[in-house]
Amino acid sequence: MGEMPFFNWILYAYGISLISFLISGKKLQIEKEAVPSRYFYWLTRIFAFVLITWEIRHFFQKGNLQGNSATLWEISTYINFWFTLSFLFEYLFRKKASKDDHLASKIYIFLSILVFIIYALLILNPLFHYTNFGHYPLINGLLYIYLIPMIFIIFSAKYIFYDNLVFKRIFLGFAFFIGFIILSFQICHIYHPYDTASEKILDSENYTYSMFWILFAILTLIFGILKNSTMLRYGSLLVMIASIFKVFLYDIKALSDFYNFLSFRFRNFSYNYFHYLSEIPLLRC
Repeated sequence: MGEMPFFNWILYAYGISLISFLISGKKLQIEKEAVPSRYFYWLTRIFAFVLITWEIRHFFQKGNLQGNSATLWEISTYINFWFTLSFLFEYLFRKKASKDDHLASKIYIFLSILVFIIYALLILNPLFHYTNFGHYPLINGLLYIYLIPMIFIIFSAKYIFYDNLVFKRIFLGFAFFIGFIILSFQICHIYHPYDTASEKILDSENYTYSMFWILFAILTLIFGILKNSTMLRYGSLLVMIASIFKVFLYDIKALSDFYNFLSFRFRNFSYNYFHYLSEIPLLRC
């Protein structure tokens, strides 16, 4: 296939076919041949997906498509480009009012999310599988691998699934969960910049998780109140419950006396803060 990225035999094999299908579909559409035209347009969408996927594979494997197993970086690149492709089809739908483009957009979004769950959250989870994110805190590969898909999912809920309340809520809830995952992974990366899969957890790291989870819950609650969002307020409640369970079930046994004291003080502060908010009539959930 050649070693040069993009300008290689993959582009020749799939790119020319893609253009041919597109031209044929356009020609048949002009001739009022609706059904054959749709077939050719669908072949164009499929070949666009295949072309992008193979080019990414070619880039990461340096020309050897049958090379090593895909890394988390490679998988994330598939996901981000598939999301981009889905928004391109959504743009075409809004410009040309083609329901097939809208359907293709939704299909690629579902595929992207499915692959994200299977690989980024399960099989290649950085807590269990070594991945090099770079040694810089906060500004690192976690943003590319998790934050960008989260943003795509939020925009998908607002601009593609705007007419489906169920999927819109599911997507926004999933984006909130990813935000929580990013926070946790970033804390892990700060303490283990070269190996997030390390089994050693420091007392200070444990305390940092508890502290930032509670802060995350409080900020989410405030934002949910300001935006009058029931979903954010329930999300805040779930994170707070997880934080308190962690304090009672794990921190008491695992942390030293000093961090135990800090953990309990922060928990008491969070409880009082939530109680204070619930007493304000305008801010009640």
